[in-house]
Amino acid sequence: MKRLSKNSKKGLTLVEIMFVIAIIVILATVLIFGIGRYLKLLDLDSYKIEQAST
Repeated sequence: MKRLSKNSKKGLTLVEIMFVIAIIVILATVLIFGIGRYLKLLDLDSYKIEQAST
């Protein structure tokens, strides 16, 4: 059977958790702005199609 030493880790430290949360926030921000740009592009394309058909 393995014995746990006093210095062995059982979980994550606060710094590690904060680092993971920061990465998630950065990825979410990039995703939100990317979706916003894509939706704006779609809206402009539909406006061009509408103008061309009239």
